[in-house]
Amino acid sequence: MPGINRIKSEAADEKSQQSSSELWPKDGDEVFGLIVSDGNDDNDLRFDKFYTHSVQGKRDDGSNLWKNSLCPSKEEEVCKLCDKDVRPARKFGFWMYVNYILHKEKKNDSWEAVKKRASGEVQYKEDINDFRVFSHGFGSKDYLFNQVVDIFNEYGSLNKYVIRIKRTGSGMKDTSYAITSTTKIFELPKEMQTKVKELPGIREFFKKQWSPRVQTSEDNKDAKLLTQENDELGLGDIDEDPTESLF
Repeated sequence: MPGINRIKSEAADEKSQQSSSELWPKDGDEVFGLIVSDGNDDNDLRFDKFYTHSVQGKRDDGSNLWKNSLCPSKEEEVCKLCDKDVRPARKFGFWMYVNYILHKEKKNDSWEAVKKRASGEVQYKEDINDFRVFSHGFGSKDYLFNQVVDIFNEYGSLNKYVIRIKRTGSGMKDTSYAITSTTKIFELPKEMQTKVKELPGIREFFKKQWSPRVQTSEDNKDAKLLTQENDELGLGDIDEDPTESLF
C-alpha cells in the first residue's frame, strides 16, 4: 500500500523534525547561539510567552510519561483543567540559531575536545549550526526571564551578540540556568536567512509538537498535575521522571 507507506514515512519525518528542534541542555552543558528575535517587535511570535498543563500518566512498560499541552484558556478557549482549578505553568520560549554546545562528557566520537583558557577544563564541542527552540519556566521570582530582559536592556536588542545558556544541576531541586550575552557578533549564513523567516511562532510550534497529547483529565483521574509552583522548579517540559532529569 504505497499510500499508507508514504503517510507513515511523512509522519516519521515530521516527528523527527519536531523532536530535534527542541533544545535539551544537560547538566554542565553550555549552549552558544543567536536569538532569532530582536525583542523589539511585539508581533514577532518567535519569542513568546505561553501556558502549559502537564499530566503524569504511564507508558505501556509502566514508566512515567509526562503529557504536555498548551492551556487553551489563554487563547480565549475552554480549558477542562483550568475548570478544575488546575493552574497552568507560565513559560517563555524563543527560537535561536545554535552554533554549538559544549558538553562535560564525550558521548559522541565526532565531538571535538576543547580546553578553557582560564581553568584548563576540557569540554567537548558538538556543532549544531541550525535552529532550535529553548523554553523554560520564568523561574523563581522570574529570575531566568529577567536574565533575558537584562540582555535586552543592556544592548537594546536580543540578537546583537551571541548568547550563552548554561545549565547547572540535574535534579529537581538543584538545577539552575544562566542566560548571558557574549561579545561575539555572528551573522546568519545565507542559506539560513530564508529559513529563519519560515520558523513558526512559539505557541504554534508547541501546539503542533503536542497535538497528539490532548488533555486527559477525565481519563487520568489519579494523574499528578503540575502546578505553577512545580514549574518554577523547571518541571514542565519533560517526558520522564523529573526526579531523574529535568530535560
